Amino acid sequence: GITYEAVAETTSPARISVSQDVDAIVEKVKSFVEDYNTLLSSLYEKYDEKPDSNYKPLTQSQKDAMKDEQVEKWEEKAKKGILYHDQTLSKIILNMRSAVSQQVELDDGSTMSAFNIGISTVAGNIKGQLTLNEDKLRAALANDSDSVYKVFASLDANDNTNTEKMGIAQRLGDVFTAATKSIRTRAGSSTDVTEDSDLNNLLRQLQTKMSNFKKMMDAFEDKLYKKYDRSE
Repeated sequence: GITYEAVAETTSPARISVSQDVDAIVEKVKSFVEDYNTLLSSLYEKYDEKPDSNYKPLTQSQKDAMKDEQVEKWEEKAKKGILYHDQTLSKIILNMRSAVSQQVELDDGSTMSAFNIGISTVAGNIKGQLTLNEDKLRAALANDSDSVYKVFASLDANDNTNTEKMGIAQRLGDVFTAATKSIRTRAGSSTDVTEDSDLNNLLRQLQTKMSNFKKMMDAFEDKLYKKYDRSE
């Protein structure tokens, strides 16, 4: 996509060389590694955060008896650990790590991975933090920059189920798209309990049970009143 325009005639030979801005590419990969580590670390933080049994969700009557600041501080502590060992969160983490570590199939049928271009997990770190060997990345760019590009950006438009033909970017994009759908299915996207989601369905079931129980208690109360009226 480069266009050359001669601005003057000359009889002397002209030599033109084109080279990649390797430093800019390295900086982008470094930025990717840093952002990935930050996101993965924040997910693990929620996944490993244990709940404090001393702080249960407040009832409305308890809230009414407290100041707004007290309620806010209490609920902040009560929400800690709500995602402890959550299955949805666990699946997101595992899929993220798989998206980066899995081999990418190139056009000639050979495979290449992030490890081949200098990205690897930190030794001894069981939570998937990545590290970048810049020398290895620069060597890979000098040897075959197109393959380095495909490790990140290769797209599989024909078969979205074949992750081997996808680059890291498409895989991670699919991971987060699936995660968003999974969270919406489970918890909904708003506080409206009429919205169809697993938690909202559970809330509606509990509301129905509470309503039925109240009716039963009212009927039992009326029965006792009538009994004692007859006794008097």
